[in-house]
This record gives sequence, structure tokens and C-alpha cells, in this order.
Amino acid sequence: MSFFGLHIILDCYGGNNALFCDTEAITEYQLEATRLCGMNVLFGPHNLVAKPVSEKDRGGVTGVTVISESHIAIHTFDERGFVMIDIATCKTDIPVDAIVAFTQEFFGFAEVEVTVVERGKKFGEYNPTI
Repeated sequence: MSFFGLHIILDCYGGNNALFCDTEAITEYQLEATRLCGMNVLFGPHNLVAKPVSEKDRGGVTGVTVISESHIAIHTFDERGFVMIDIATCKTDIPVDAIVAFTQEFFGFAEVEVTVVERGKKFGEYNPTI
């Protein structure tokens, strides 16, 4: 085993700002992303409207779905046209391209920056029988 799981980080720009503060739409996104990844919901999605805290952070929605395999977190900034999404999992076979395409289409983003981090690179070294 070369690594334990994946952490997919999506920084998303532009898009349908009305969806960025729609908790029902964000719930729909989280459930479909969970399904696309083949993961299992334990709790949520739970999405809350966050108030502005600074000039940069003008509020939006902060949400989380706790899954058996880890979590999906989303932070929207509707006034800034920016959304941050984290999908962390112990799975190693997440369809990253499909998740990015779904995310871009769902919210209508102009651009999505994708960072994929392989987590637990020494897991096999400490668990050689797996």
C-alpha cells in the first residue's frame, strides 16, 4: 500500500452565486458527491449560514458531511464568488475527474483549482500486513 487515502481540495471561482447561499442546493451537492465517491454518510449534510467576520470573509454557508471514510466540507463566499471544498477519504480510488466535472457543472464555476494530496504515505510501513 503506497498511501492510505486521498484529500481532494477544490478552490472554485465564479459560478452561480445564488447557489452559494442555498443550503438545500449545497445539501444536494454533498449527497451527490458522496454517492459519486462511493462513500457512506454517517451524519449530515449539516449546513449553516455564516455571518460576515471580516472584509475578506463576507459570510456564506459552512457545511460538513461526516462519512464513514472521513468528511466532505464546503465553505461558500457568495459575495466573493468563491467556494472551498474538501473531500477527505481513506479511499484511494476516488474518481477525481468526475468529481471536478460534477462540481463545475453543478455550481457553474468558471474555474476550479484542484489539489490532490495522498495521505498516510507511511501507513504501509507501519502496517506491513495490510
